[in-house]
Amino acid sequence: VRVARSPNSDGIVDAACGAQHTAIVTESGALLVCGDNSLGQLGVGESGSASRHTLERLPLRDSAGRDYAAARVACGTHYTLAVTTCGRLFGWGTNNDHQLGLARPGVVPTPTLIECDALDSVQVESASAGFSHSLLVVVTP
Repeated sequence: VRVARSPNSDGIVDAACGAQHTAIVTESGALLVCGDNSLGQLGVGESGSASRHTLERLPLRDSAGRDYAAARVACGTHYTLAVTTCGRLFGWGTNNDHQLGLARPGVVPTPTLIECDALDSVQVESASAGFSHSLLVVVTP
């Protein structure tokens, strides 16, 4: 696939597709999403909200209001994982089988920083997402 772009546009560095949604990471660390949002997989708000037929920029922001730049993205069937440039992990969408790594099951409608003991002393390098399971490649800084 060849992507044409103007000198002022932001190139694509990573992309992933779920069952009916797509996520793209640009050179500047922006995360763009489009497609079905029936289970919160776009991260744009409440699950069941309207699908997005054009790319929409999705901020990665922690509970303290700190913004993060995306480096990589992975899409499961109805959920999305984003790895930041500093090695943190965000997840959203369906978490019925705890595929986001969160203790509470159900739908997570917006990007949520995944914090757990297993990730405290490592940096996430990449993520893979399956039907209802996830795999992370981590490194010790």
